[in-house]
Amino acid sequence: MVGHLLIGITFIKLCEERIKGGMTMVKVRYMGGNAVLLTPRDGEQMEEIIKGNKEWLTVLWRSLSRGRMVL
Repeated sequence: MVGHLLIGITFIKLCEERIKGGMTMVKVRYMGGNAVLLTPRDGEQMEEIIKGNKEWLTVLWRSLSRGRMVL
């Protein structure tokens, strides 16, 4: 998934909050600007992670959408 951080949330802050919030089952990669690529760790489903962690999502993210690879 591709997420866009809320204004004022930096990638470093996201990484700190991910650990504090127990969201280590999600890998995050900086894509530039306020965009971040989120991928689940092996055996996890991103949709299930999102459903179970709505508070984490509303505090940090402006939007989340399925990423699409363009060739």
